Amino acid sequence: MTQRSFPQTPASASAPATGPLLALLNERKAAREQRRTARPLPREVHDRPTRPDSLRNHFLIELEVTGNPTVAARSAGCTLHDVRAWRMADPKFARDFTLAIVAHLRALKLMVTKLAACHPLESARHEAVLLLSQEHRYVDSDGLLNVRAWCDALHAFTHSLGLELGSWDPDLPYTSDAALEPTG
Repeated sequence: MTQRSFPQTPASASAPATGPLLALLNERKAAREQRRTARPLPREVHDRPTRPDSLRNHFLIELEVTGNPTVAARSAGCTLHDVRAWRMADPKFARDFTLAIVAHLRALKLMVTKLAACHPLESARHEAVLLLSQEHRYVDSDGLLNVRAWCDALHAFTHSLGLELGSWDPDLPYTSDAALEPTG
């Protein structure tokens, strides 16, 4: 086995830097120190949260508004893989996931109920009443509500009227069918 020897560095190579090299070195040290001590810039509201808990909470809020895990994950800045892992690892998160879906469903049903009562068009009111009366069709033989199918039916109806749950205010009366802009 052959042993290699490395050449010794000349004494001048270990001497302190001088001239433009020293100035460059000092500039870089100063810039590094300035970055280290500088206050962090405020985050934009839409930026992805850095803490896992805040990311989870952001996802749950988006899920309650949209009712769609894929859209909620995209809006919150996480993946469906993250959401599945959180549901498997954390029973409280799994419970909160279910509660967010249920809250979304309740809000949608309230929206359709209010439209059945106060929409300016008789045909829209009639369709809303008819849809609400058909909820039993979305219950399976075990007595469990097919939440996905029921939400899809409610969404289809509200979308046909140009309404979105996230921007809907249940306390404002609607006066036109075209844009259904709130009065007031």
